[in-house]
Formats: sequence, C-alpha cells, structure tokens
Amino acid sequence: MNILVRNITVCALAVLTLTTSSVYAANDQEKIPRKIQELADSKVSPKQPIPELRAWETDLNGNTTEVVPLSQRVQTLSPPSDGFVYVFSTYNPNYVTKDWRYQNLGTFRYQNSTSAPATIQYEQTYTTAGKWNVGVNISGKSEIKAAFLAKLEVAVGGSWGYERQWTSGTKYGANQTVNPNTTIYLTNYQVGANTSGLLVWKKYSPSGTSLLGTYTETAGGYAVSMSDLNIEVTGTQPN
Repeated sequence: MNILVRNITVCALAVLTLTTSSVYAANDQEKIPRKIQELADSKVSPKQPIPELRAWETDLNGNTTEVVPLSQRVQTLSPPSDGFVYVFSTYNPNYVTKDWRYQNLGTFRYQNSTSAPATIQYEQTYTTAGKWNVGVNISGKSEIKAAFLAKLEVAVGGSWGYERQWTSGTKYGANQTVNPNTTIYLTNYQVGANTSGLLVWKKYSPSGTSLLGTYTETAGGYAVSMSDLNIEVTGTQPN
C-alpha cells in the first residue's frame, strides 16, 4: 500500500486550519499503531442478527395462522406466486435503534510537529462504502426498499440508504484541535440503524378482485445513514 506524506508549514504560536497533512491508511502498521487500530475496531458495535424468516396469514375475521414463507414454498411459478395475488403494503417496525458505530471506515493520523496548536479535520484515507445488511425479502424489490427506509426516517429522522460512499482525500466532520508536538488519531464510524418488524402484503383471490386478508413476514437488519457523521478521537500521543 502506498503511503502519502505531505509536509506542513506552521507559523509559531498561531492556531491553524489544516491545508496539508500527514495521512496514513488505517492498516499501515508503521504509522497507525496496532493498539490504535485495535481500539478503533473494538468500539464497533456488536451486531444484532437478521430476524429468522417466519410468515403468517390473517383472514378478514382476524384469525392468524403461521404459514410457510412464500419464498420457501415449492411452486411451478417463481415466488411469491402460489395462485393468489399479493400486493405489497408496508413495513411495520417493532423497533428502530440508531447505531453510532456500525462500521469502522478508517483511521486518519495527523502529526503536529510545531510549538503551536493546529486545527484539522478528519480526512478519508481511502475510498470505501458503508453498506446495509438486511434480509433478502427487503433487498429484493424497490418498493419494499423504499418502504423500509421511509419507516426509518420517520422513526429516527435523517436520511437512510443501502450504501454511502466515502471518498479518499475528502474531509469530513467538525474541526479538531491538536496540541503542539502531538500526534492525533481520528476514526470515522459509519452510522447505522437496526430494526426488526414485519413486511405486510394484502392477499387477494386468484382473480385479484376479492380481498382475503393479509400476509406478513418477519424482516429487518441494518441500514446506513446518509446524513449523520461520527468522527471520534481514538487516541493522542506526544511526538
């Protein structure tokens, strides 16, 4: 892996805004100490499993029966066709929780070798993406994706998606002050949201004219925030 090193010039006793910096990839053993990498990784949150796929049908009288999920039924036609007509309705979450350390996207190192404080921003050291992790019944169709993400926006605000790009050389987050003769390590964490709930379809007769009830499936997983930032100081050390 190539290491990009750029020099800075700092006027003594001035508080500076970073225009050039020393940037190192998070897996560069010589520049990012192992203990810093391990500390950054250790803060990534434990992940909740994607819900086991289960399904129910509820008739117009309110009677609910657990059934084999449509995707697991052996049919001549591809799922979800079993002779009836299913029209997707909505995603109903049981819960939505924000995860501020869903993924570690990289660590940035800046060395202030002067006698003056410096003001810097996190700079992405390599291009990467924060990606969602959801059940296949969410990721399969665009209308289901849209309903799933819309419910997250209602529950916790912000903007949510299935992939967010982070570009090498781009600065993110608020300014950080670095003391004189100090090296700082900043880690960028992808913010996510975990949820579990039910996907709901309306079930119609084979002709599509008579409503028979509803069909529901367990669903859930993690989506990524398209608007939140979480840049944390992982550590500092004297030069």
